[in-house]
Amino acid sequence: MRVETLNAEQQAALIKAAVDGVSFSARAGEVTGYLGPNGSGKSTTMKMITGLIEMTSGKILFDGEPIQRDLIAYKQRMGYVPEEPHLYGHLMGLEYLVMVGQLRNLPVKPTADRIDGLLRLFALRGDRHVAISSYSQGMRQKVLLSAALMHNPDLILLDEPFSALDVGTALVLLNRFETLRSSSKGRPLFCHYVAYYSLPSRIAQSRNRSFGISFPFNRFRATLPGLRPSAR
Repeated sequence: MRVETLNAEQQAALIKAAVDGVSFSARAGEVTGYLGPNGSGKSTTMKMITGLIEMTSGKILFDGEPIQRDLIAYKQRMGYVPEEPHLYGHLMGLEYLVMVGQLRNLPVKPTADRIDGLLRLFALRGDRHVAISSYSQGMRQKVLLSAALMHNPDLILLDEPFSALDVGTALVLLNRFETLRSSSKGRPLFCHYVAYYSLPSRIAQSRNRSFGISFPFNRFRATLPGLRPSAR
């Protein structure tokens, strides 16, 4: 995935740039983390990459093609976990995941097996018949992660995926990301969160609503107190 000179404006009393001149790439087999202060345009950038909002100018390329050329086909290949887990509270966890599979037009039996495996992975199987309205924030986050992974996506976009997870689940998720990263398919993961410093391969850094060039995470890691660059 490559983002070239991305720009977006937001309406206010005066129009101001929400994102200004963003350029970076996320490579297959790598996890790209991105950093920046509050209000620097990180979540806005994520929403443009997912196709939820339109850019004012610039290009987002996936497999060398602009995503706007066939946005539906692009979204079918993408898994996305938003910053806030807004779900249908009247549905049970299992019902929600079955609905997502149906909306994605996935085959019934393989999808049912995949859902069952994800519910076990995230320790949700015992609560699969409980209404989501009674789920904790962390449990809702697990449902979203399951929905994002169930169709074996080619690109995974994560907006603060660890924010509501307990340590045990965070470690499970890290292990799953390592498996995805090292698989023959080599899926790129784009992640707005780097508290788990072993996760990213590259960093894109946001300052004043624009990104500088992306760079290897070890270069960033070397600047953190008490952390040394890893062997990767």
